[in-house]
Amino acid sequence: MTYSNNIQSYGYAVPMLPAGPYLLRTGAAGAMIAGGWAAVTDLRRMREGEISRDDAIKHTVTNAAIGAGAGVLAGTAAHLARNHPLAGVAVVLAAGAGALYLAGQEKSEEPTGETGN
Repeated sequence: MTYSNNIQSYGYAVPMLPAGPYLLRTGAAGAMIAGGWAAVTDLRRMREGEISRDDAIKHTVTNAAIGAGAGVLAGTAAHLARNHPLAGVAVVLAAGAGALYLAGQEKSEEPTGETGN
């Protein structure tokens, strides 16, 4: 059903969550971006001898999975912001707060406590 540009119709309800193929595309885009960037940087690090081949593969796959999740979240937030503005604002704010929280976390490789000497 098509409408002319000057007539706005609310004759249908937009679902709260986007369709599966849309989420699949946004997840694939996120995985390609994050995984591609990790692959490029890990290849350089591997050639310089900083990490092993297995570590580079593990890191790249992990980053691709994180990118897929981020892509799905960003796609869902975009869908909500486009079709349900108030819910979209809440999701974008929550995602931004979560990203800032995760970015502020420090990954400590050394255990705390005694040194063992």
